[in-house]
Amino acid sequence: MRTSLNSNSLEELKTKLGEKSLNELIEENEDYETEIDTLTRTKNSLEADLLAQSNAFQARLKEKDREVKKAKTDLNDEKKRAESIQNKLTSEKQQHKGSLARIKLLTEQITKLEKEQQKLAEQVKKMPGEFPTENKEHQAQLRKIYALFDLRAKGMKVIEFEKLYELLQKISSKVDLNKIDR
Repeated sequence: MRTSLNSNSLEELKTKLGEKSLNELIEENEDYETEIDTLTRTKNSLEADLLAQSNAFQARLKEKDREVKKAKTDLNDEKKRAESIQNKLTSEKQQHKGSLARIKLLTEQITKLEKEQQKLAEQVKKMPGEFPTENKEHQAQLRKIYALFDLRAKGMKVIEFEKLYELLQKISSKVDLNKIDR
């Protein structure tokens, strides 16, 4: 007891121990040990709970980090996809601009050709001795004349004035037209 209480004199030990008996001190000591054991168990239990909560928290943090990384990856993928679509749209827009320019040029060329065709049609109408080949009535008349000299003319779809004229020239050179009664 001297070494435990750090005292050499009996008087000093009595003062430190007070009026308590040895049994009371032992009982009190056992109560303290029981309380220390209880507190130690509680402390260990709390430490275990804290460790479990810490591990759960770390796991949640890792899961959230994975979710953030996935979200960033998804966002980057969406940005790339949006850029790709934007580039495609820009390319299509340029193609459409080129197509519109080409359509405009072709429209101008068509208009020019239509005017030239109209001028040529007017010139053809003014040419003497020519019959338009598109007119059905004229075609029927030419077919009748041609059939007088060549029966195959009845089956022809289009009678060309030049061929008929050549045929008539050949016949007129063989026949003296002055001898025909008028």
